[in-house]
Amino acid sequence: MNQVTDCDLELPLELRERLKAPIGVLVEGQHPESSIKVKRMLEGKEGSMKVVAVGDVVTKTLLEVGVEPDIVVVDGKTLRNVRLKINLDGWDKLTLKNPPGLIKKDAWKVFRDAYSKAGKVCVEVEGEEDLLTIPVVILAPEGTIIIYGQPGQGLVVLEADEDTKRIVMNIVKEMREVSCDGSGNRFPK
Repeated sequence: MNQVTDCDLELPLELRERLKAPIGVLVEGQHPESSIKVKRMLEGKEGSMKVVAVGDVVTKTLLEVGVEPDIVVVDGKTLRNVRLKINLDGWDKLTLKNPPGLIKKDAWKVFRDAYSKAGKVCVEVEGEEDLLTIPVVILAPEGTIIIYGQPGQGLVVLEADEDTKRIVMNIVKEMREVSCDGSGNRFPK
């Protein structure tokens, strides 16, 4: 899948409620308890697949318990305004502007680039990273483990496989294309 669209994607209000349900395994608990449970789930699998963490608190607590993802997606804050500092010195940095409620068309290129790199990669988002789990899943190599936060509940762990990608692609098909470049690329509805 080279590029899903030449348009920015906007999340319609009717999809917001559906996206509150976890896609994957919900690992319940507060931090760092949930991160320790995830670490146990991943034991013995390190090196055999990529691990991606989406969100600042997820990234910070995974690193604190000794899980070092291959790719992290952070916006420098939690709960949309509380600043959060994570030491990612030495990580390859990619940047992406992504306002709340959107997936910018540039996200597809940035995540393709992130997956193509050999070392640790940090995608720094100016704006909001919440919806970026969608391109992370769709572009992930088969078997990639993706971890994101489920507010007030814990962490969600999912494996990028055919079924997961199909579920996420169906969500994308329900999003609104905005700010198109005129190329006429559209999703099959």
